[in-house]
Amino acid sequence: MQSLLSLTSLSMFLVLLSFVSFANQIRVVDQNGKPVKNAVVSFVTQNTESEIALPTAIMDQVNQQFSPQVLVIQKGQFVAFPNSDEIRHHVYSFSAINPFEIKLYKGSHEAPIQYINAGVGVLGCNIHDNMVGYIYVADNEIAKVTSSEGEVTFERSLPEEITIWHANLSIQQTQRITLPINKEAKLNEVSVTLLQQEKEASNTFGSRKFGKNG
Repeated sequence: MQSLLSLTSLSMFLVLLSFVSFANQIRVVDQNGKPVKNAVVSFVTQNTESEIALPTAIMDQVNQQFSPQVLVIQKGQFVAFPNSDEIRHHVYSFSAINPFEIKLYKGSHEAPIQYINAGVGVLGCNIHDNMVGYIYVADNEIAKVTSSEGEVTFERSLPEEITIWHANLSIQQTQRITLPINKEAKLNEVSVTLLQQEKEASNTFGSRKFGKNG
């Protein structure tokens, strides 16, 4: 019995050791050393998810804001746009990867929309100018959104380069940059130059956000 317990303990230890050894963290900071929230950190993987039936992703509308502000999905995935507010919204996107429009509505009766092209889709509301959201459509990539501390954790080994996207990297809001990292390190800090600091409630309606260059 003691031998069996020892083997069980050893197995659990090896599993935990394996998990810890592949827990690699990326921290994204701006040119002033401040953490960058809502950046997407990604890298290409050989294990495609296109063969897996992916669930419908949710881009909700809560308190007159898109929730989450940045949603990561895979190419070919469907996105539902429920409206959890008590008021109606008019959601649309002019972004080239998937332009669409959902006119004034409440609730969750609208049909999900499929994103068949990779890239970044910018969302707006025709009624509420301060509502801006982003859908990052990955193509055979592992991709995660940074926290308020500018951090993401990958439970797997990392490549020698990663790709960063953030809405304030460029005026078009579609630019991605590739940066080298130390794939052996448990924590990599990378710096990006942003056009401006994010604002919680700025008026972002207009061609800068929703022009056809998006």
